[in-house]
Amino acid sequence: MTFSESVNLVDGGIHLLKGGGLTVTTPDPTVDGHTVSWRMPAHLANGAYVVSWRVVSADGHPIDGAFAFGIGAAAPVVPDDIPSSTSSATTAPWPVVGARLIGYLAF
Repeated sequence: MTFSESVNLVDGGIHLLKGGGLTVTTPDPTVDGHTVSWRMPAHLANGAYVVSWRVVSADGHPIDGAFAFGIGAAAPVVPDDIPSSTSSATTAPWPVVGARLIGYLAF
């Protein structure tokens, strides 16, 4: 996923869900500036999948969303109000908040 600004990952913020809401085990995602990379399992079964994601933007605000894809099946429609994550994080991780606070105070 590519964003318009740098982002930070949130623990447990990215999930791959198979039909029926079952979570598929995946490797951990990585972030490099504007880009989040996330390898899919080598042998996903045919079916519809939803990726729900939550990251923290460079300015400290959480952003989230979801998208769908299908393997040998049509991608499901993702409603606009789908909860994107089971994570309850509403702000940036404390080291990010602390670093930004120090920067603001120094300014």
